[in-house]
Amino acid sequence: MKFPWESDEKPTAPTDPEMDAALGVESAGNPAVMAARANAETAIQASPRRRRRSPKDTEVSDGSKRAISPELQAEIARQIDAATDPKAWGALLAMPGDVAMALTGRDFWEISKDETDTLGACGSAMAKVMMIHSPKTLVGVMFASALFSAYVPRLIKEAKYHRVKKEGPKNETQKVADA
Repeated sequence: MKFPWESDEKPTAPTDPEMDAALGVESAGNPAVMAARANAETAIQASPRRRRRSPKDTEVSDGSKRAISPELQAEIARQIDAATDPKAWGALLAMPGDVAMALTGRDFWEISKDETDTLGACGSAMAKVMMIHSPKTLVGVMFASALFSAYVPRLIKEAKYHRVKKEGPKNETQKVADA
């Protein structure tokens, strides 16, 4: 079964009398309709036929089909495995807890190993879906999350340090602490 866009035949202007009746025109003997139809037919035949081909159907100039080398296939598979690694996604998705812990200093924000594993499995599944639908977005999310999780907790600690240093110790027992 061929789709209309896969046909090798050039499309033609409609000549169906039922279509003419539906449009409320009479083409038989009407010179304006006949001239418009002839112009449309000429324009359609003169336009280049564009057909979108999928990469797997693309042929090289000698007529053979392109093939991906086994080395390139192995490299792509390695990169996909790295991008969907549950351990990496667990660390990235535990980031809000790390940031909250850096902000508050409270231990209940610490994410347990089981929670990190669950987050990693879910993140890995999400990455596999995003890789199919929106790989550019996936790369952006991974990059931004990695930067955010690495630097934001440190920036928060630095801001706390400077705030405490600026206020100065209120008594002899209070010291500037690493937040």
